[in-house]
Amino acid sequence: TRRAEGLREGGEHLQCEGALSAGLSAGSPSSKLAAHCLPQTTYCDMSKGKDPPGFAPCNLPRNADGNPQEFFAKTAGYGYNDMISLPTLTKDSILENLGRRFKYEVVYTYVGDIVISVNPFKNVGNVGKAIRAKYKSASRTTLPPHIYSLVDHSYNEMLRNNASQSILISGESGAGKTEAMKICLTYIGEVSQSKGKRCSDEVATRLMQTNPVMEALGNAKTVRNNNSSRFG
Repeated sequence: TRRAEGLREGGEHLQCEGALSAGLSAGSPSSKLAAHCLPQTTYCDMSKGKDPPGFAPCNLPRNADGNPQEFFAKTAGYGYNDMISLPTLTKDSILENLGRRFKYEVVYTYVGDIVISVNPFKNVGNVGKAIRAKYKSASRTTLPPHIYSLVDHSYNEMLRNNASQSILISGESGAGKTEAMKICLTYIGEVSQSKGKRCSDEVATRLMQTNPVMEALGNAKTVRNNNSSRFG
């Protein structure tokens, strides 16, 4: 069992999503975190002050789908995709890497099989049907870090081992936990439809409709968020 704790530095909210996958043996490829590391050439030294080529801020409306070509182009020059590859693993190196990625609207970063996300409080073009399709049964080492990859792995492990799977989403108020949960449900609903099971076309709708009901139970207003998702 893994405990993923939220971090905060300079007013930026972070959260972790860790897959607690049942049925993984100690020697399986999925359990070897080093196997998930991307090459170190994906890192650019921030001290050089050079921006990645072709970067432009995303100006999409809140619920618009991202452009797959633009999103998948963000695989080099945006810091380490997997922080296990950091030459020196310290608080400063972690925050420096996350800070560079956040600056260029790359909000997801791996730490082995954990996903750290930094809430951008805007649409950065990293979700959408075309982007989701690329993550279905794809190798995580060939694509930018994303919650989609985490959910896809958990879903496939459930089917492969016929065992329940859990995804832990943790973070402080305003970190984006509810939005992350919605992203997970959207992916699960869509991938289950592709299996052609009976009533699968209603899965996504049913899952998403549970969210307002759950948010109405035990909520508490905070200084950062009027709709904190506390299900006490």
